[in-house]
Amino acid sequence: MRPEVGERYLDRQLQVQFETLQRRGIDLEIINREIVAMDAAIRAALWRAVITRGQR
Repeated sequence: MRPEVGERYLDRQLQVQFETLQRRGIDLEIINREIVAMDAAIRAALWRAVITRGQR
């Protein structure tokens, strides 16, 4: 997957999570904090996979 395609995919998935949490009535401040945390966790996992070439 090209990097720009991956970025769009991640952005879209985070938007889906945002909308889902919003529909459930979660406070906006909490939602924003969780979205930032999810984004950071996903990017960290991707970099770990790149650096270790997927090995554990």
